[in-house]
Amino acid sequence: MGIIDEALAAFASNIARAGLSMDQGTREHLRALEGRLIRIVSEQPTLSFYLLVEDGRLTCLATSDNTPHVMVSGSGLALARWLSAPHRTEGIRIEGDEGV
Repeated sequence: MGIIDEALAAFASNIARAGLSMDQGTREHLRALEGRLIRIVSEQPTLSFYLLVEDGRLTCLATSDNTPHVMVSGSGLALARWLSAPHRTEGIRIEGDEGV
């Protein structure tokens, strides 16, 4: 993993933590995902990263040696819509543990 990948992962984690610290409802949903690894794959632009929920915190990772519990893929725009409103699944494919 390169220094740019590490910097982007750290930046994304900091943004996610800042947003989550303000939203009680989202923090409650995160509790249900505790210990889960989610792989996010954007097909255009081509990008892949992982989200890990540990101790009530969301961490964004550029790589992981662990097998993700679920993989979510789609275009960058579809993923952005889904991440901001998880009920909007148009253009999204979800594979793996449906409980996640």
